[in-house]
Amino acid sequence: LDPSLKHIVEYSQRVAEAVGLDYGAGHVEVKAMQDIKTGLYINPCMVEVGARLSGGRKATMTEAALDGTWDPFAALIDSHSGVTPAFPPSFSPKNFVRHIFLPIEKSGHVSDISLDTSKL
Repeated sequence: LDPSLKHIVEYSQRVAEAVGLDYGAGHVEVKAMQDIKTGLYINPCMVEVGARLSGGRKATMTEAALDGTWDPFAALIDSHSGVTPAFPPSFSPKNFVRHIFLPIEKSGHVSDISLDTSKL
């Protein structure tokens, strides 16, 4: 775990415990400031908490970033079945993933999307 995030992770765990997330998936969204002098994240503020996987395809994006070494849906089923879920040795990404929202200015059907990856 990145040491600068330790305080944020601990805060998130306390939030999850405070609302009774004892098993299964928990999604805690937090905003915080980064102290310029220390590099640590400080003054966390809970934005959202839910007894679910995070939305917007983030679970499948995490699976892709970890090169398929962790299945968030299998972990969810295991935890609700009383089985300790399998976790990867590290949650450090192996692949780059990006969540892109495409503004659509007119009605119709999208039939093709091209992307110049050299500009990423």
